[in-house]
Amino acid sequence: LVSQLLYQYGEELGWKTSIGLKGDGISAGRHQVSHEYLEALLDTKIIVVTQRDPWEDHYRLMEALVTGACVFSDFMYGLPAGLENGRSIVLFTSPEDLKSKISYYLAHEEERLAIASAGRQVAMARHRSWHRMEEIIFGEVRSTCSNLQQNNIHSDCPFIAHANEI
Repeated sequence: LVSQLLYQYGEELGWKTSIGLKGDGISAGRHQVSHEYLEALLDTKIIVVTQRDPWEDHYRLMEALVTGACVFSDFMYGLPAGLENGRSIVLFTSPEDLKSKISYYLAHEEERLAIASAGRQVAMARHRSWHRMEEIIFGEVRSTCSNLQQNNIHSDCPFIAHANEI
């Protein structure tokens, strides 16, 4: 399991790791986002998300991206729209690759922060809940900043909350 590998690598290399569940959802089920969970995500440099299968992206991936941490994921067939390996997300292919990339990006803060910022930008601009509804209703996402620019509407992207943080 990836969590066991991360714990092992943390012990071996002196990384501060947090593995497991945070907040009230541990015992009661998740009915809302707990403060402990949010604080843990927001306090993290690198978040590792593993998919259930190589075709899937899921809510946890987007949740991780919006925190502003650098997100690592195992390989997927076709990344969610806008994400690019090495630019807005870091994909790994093996345990050794994961260890090597975590070590690299912990040592190269500027690159890690650039990837984290780009990942957050993509998630906020293209993967909000209303984007899923637009796909269902219209067959495409219509409310993205790139759509505004293509239609010669010149303004700050209104679809990104707290855009000044990006």
